Amino acid sequence: MTSKNSPVPRLEKQIYKIPKKTLQLEVKRVAGEIGHIPSRDELTQFGKYPIEYYDKYFVSWGGVTAAARTTGMTEKRNGNNGHEVTQQLRLLESKAELKT
Repeated sequence: MTSKNSPVPRLEKQIYKIPKKTLQLEVKRVAGEIGHIPSRDELTQFGKYPIEYYDKYFVSWGGVTAAARTTGMTEKRNGNNGHEVTQQLRLLESKAELKT
């Protein structure tokens, strides 16, 4: 199966024992610990999860380490704990009340 406009075959949908995001955050943690993007050997040595999960869940090592190269990925969905979203919702609600 390929995506709509891509000749590259898509991976079949998988059920993950450990979520991919958790694995990527682990790579980021190890990178912070050793001061650079970890190699496979370094992740095997310092990481919490077996390297087989990374091999099975990601197409390439670049995909594994992509999260560690960014600053935006955190364990929480949004880094501000939802405060900004809550403020925006309140603002929208107050504007809606003014219109009625």
